[in-house]
Amino acid sequence: MRFRLFPSLLIFLMLASTTVLFAQSPEPGLQDLVGAKGSGGETELENRGYAHVRTTKDDSSAYSFWIHQRTGHCVQVRTTNGRYASIVASPQADCQGGASSQAANVEFETICGVTTQGKTYRYKCHVEEVRPAPDKHTTVLTFPDQVIRLHWHDSHHVGVQLEGMKVEQSQASTSEGETSFTASDNTYFYISNPEAARREVQSFRGN
Repeated sequence: MRFRLFPSLLIFLMLASTTVLFAQSPEPGLQDLVGAKGSGGETELENRGYAHVRTTKDDSSAYSFWIHQRTGHCVQVRTTNGRYASIVASPQADCQGGASSQAANVEFETICGVTTQGKTYRYKCHVEEVRPAPDKHTTVLTFPDQVIRLHWHDSHHVGVQLEGMKVEQSQASTSEGETSFTASDNTYFYISNPEAARREVQSFRGN
């Protein structure tokens, strides 16, 4: 007797398989937090630009979902015995309703700067996080003498457009609330965590 799957069941199995494969992908750039205590890991995730969305539990573990406030990227953190056991990429639907799943723009004052020819310069700058759609995001950095637009592909890859120039692809990293990237052989940075930016701006004394 031939076995035949109904179309609806076949679609369900395909989606379930895709979700499992997606969820098993370790999230690059966050694997150093595996093994961290829950409270310390949460603080570091916030420093790297993530916001907590929700947490679910089973008999052995807790599963928390975090969304990157700049890129909207969703990750799942499994905590077992009080420590992070895994951090994996998660479908965007798992983070719906989170701080960055909405299309509202965010603006704040921050400290930004550039390292060029071995010297580092810091300035007061303005940040505008523009999200015209859930899957599109641009950061506009207004330096004292130029505007830089960051067209995010994900939390680690970005197209950098210096004022009056073409977009060049770059890698970005975020640590302790500060995001850095390279463009035209220079390293640029800015405080991307709004609360950290507020503190830095208050204490800034110039170069």
